[in-house]
Amino acid sequence: MNHTTNTVDSIRPQDVLELCKWIAADRSNHALKEIESSVVNEVPAIRDWHPDFAFTHLLHFVTEEAGRLPSFDDFARHPIFKDAMYEDIEAQVLKVARLDKAKEPLARNAVRWRIGIAYYSFLKEQYVISLIRSEGINVKQHPLADALFRVDCWVGDTNIDLYVTNSFFRSEKGDKGRKIKSQDLLADAIPPFNNVILACKTRHTFGDVHLPDENDVRDACRKLLSGTS
Repeated sequence: MNHTTNTVDSIRPQDVLELCKWIAADRSNHALKEIESSVVNEVPAIRDWHPDFAFTHLLHFVTEEAGRLPSFDDFARHPIFKDAMYEDIEAQVLKVARLDKAKEPLARNAVRWRIGIAYYSFLKEQYVISLIRSEGINVKQHPLADALFRVDCWVGDTNIDLYVTNSFFRSEKGDKGRKIKSQDLLADAIPPFNNVILACKTRHTFGDVHLPDENDVRDACRKLLSGTS
């Protein structure tokens, strides 16, 4: 409740691009290492794991503490992350190992994959939000709005949902998939919010940070946010 966004509001698109370029230059920098999602699907409880202390909170807290976008290792090794997540991570691994001890390494890989996916989602969000801001639009964000109401960012009374199109989480039209929509969670708000969806097309290149095309995002900003600034 007392968290204040500061660093994330000064991130430039170039900051995200440079971090992603550094990640791509050395495989050891990549959050997912060589862990394929097909392997993680063998432990769906971890693949679908949503800890009580939401990843988005920790990502924002560490970013503000560091004063910059952290690398994945900087994030995972940060005391804020370790203090909040160590017991929960061990509980997830133990849950799998109790049933089959031989699967403990798989469980640990699955945990890294799940955290890595959350980390890359955060980078994508910061890239898109920084592009919106660079269009001269006064866009806001806060981890509480994200974690509780699925509002990735907002402009005035217009809430914006950002996502990579994926039928498992949400389709391009937003009419199917498991990701909950902010407009459903806030349907009873008085006065009501406006809602817009900014979809980023999926790319399937393993090992890359899948940022959307800059021109596509800028075009979408101009269309979807017209009159909201």
